[in-house]
Amino acid sequence: EKLLNEIRARRALPLAEPPPWSATRRPSEAREVVLPTMRSDELLVCVLGLEDMVDEKKDARLFVQVTVDEAILKAEGGVRTRRTSAVKVDASGACKWPAPCPQLAFEIGRSAKHARKYEKRAIEIKLFLENRSFFGGRSEELLGEGKVPLAPLLSKCLHAERFVGLRVGGSKRQPKRGAVLLQLRTHHPLGENGEGRELLSETVTVLSLGPWPGASGASGQVPLGGALGGVQAGAHEHGARPAAAAQSAKASYKGPRRRPNPESQGQRGASQAKANAAAGAAGAAAAEFGALSESERRDPLAATHMISEAVLAKELALAVKDASRTMTLNTQMTILRINIESGKLGPEDYLSNLKLRVSRDILLAKFLLQTNRRTEAARVMDRAKTMKKEMEEVREMLAAQAQDQTPAP
Repeated sequence: EKLLNEIRARRALPLAEPPPWSATRRPSEAREVVLPTMRSDELLVCVLGLEDMVDEKKDARLFVQVTVDEAILKAEGGVRTRRTSAVKVDASGACKWPAPCPQLAFEIGRSAKHARKYEKRAIEIKLFLENRSFFGGRSEELLGEGKVPLAPLLSKCLHAERFVGLRVGGSKRQPKRGAVLLQLRTHHPLGENGEGRELLSETVTVLSLGPWPGASGASGQVPLGGALGGVQAGAHEHGARPAAAAQSAKASYKGPRRRPNPESQGQRGASQAKANAAAGAAGAAAAEFGALSESERRDPLAATHMISEAVLAKELALAVKDASRTMTLNTQMTILRINIESGKLGPEDYLSNLKLRVSRDILLAKFLLQTNRRTEAARVMDRAKTMKKEMEEVREMLAAQAQDQTPAP
């Protein structure tokens, strides 16, 4: 801060010249990445959604089954198969569960014996169609299956996977269109011996400034606050007072007096009017966007402004290769999940929060457009559309639950 203040002060000096500078990029100090809300012996399989399910009928109910290899379980006979709830296919061929997305937990071993098996093991994914009869009967139809390897978790604690080609095992028919979006999580990487580490190092820019040159006409380094005044004082000491006085008189002479030019006065008046209009527009903009926080204006895509499970899932899919942002989004998703599962955030409160966030995002997108930040504005508007769609899905789910709970006549 002290250096920045000195730079600002020196820039204000007459005829000041910038110092020599150079910028270098180098990696920052590495930090360890962990998912603090998870247990050390926990493997979490998050089903973010289904995409491109156009081969299935609209409103068909699908669910996903996940099975882990028994060899990696912590205890013999532990739970190795879990299922999600059923969800409907929408008109676009996509399926998204209401917040939070299904998170299937398995208790895995961390010993060196288990670690040797992780590299060649995989979890099995099966996709089922749920059929319900008029009289309340229920049946299942296997639509497709596949495997997701565990090898990426040897060096990372979070791995996103999107696999396509849903083919029933042993069949010769072409695989159906569709994709399953998954995310595998562990507290820390599995490693070669069961206790791996993930180190993250970001690239930072370091600015180096050379010595500040003196003002034009002065020799050597000019100390802060001693620009041209020091040169003039030196001239007086060596008997150059008359020359300095002549220069001062020449500088103070402004030439013959001129009559005011009406055209110039008109131009000045027009300029003043434009300035007043600009000031008025700035005041109106400040009043319109006063509800936005400084954080929203500065970083509209920050995870702290995302309170929707659907939005977070979409952002996680976009940030697969960005470990730092993925970790931040994952933390936000975990906080949301804990609040919902603990009952702290009920469905009606969740809908109310989404409605408020949609209105703020629309205002935020307008602000970003006016400040010529079009890419960020498009992302924020897409975020608002995603939340509107999620609100409709949550309302439909609540209505279906209320109907199921209504006693039959």
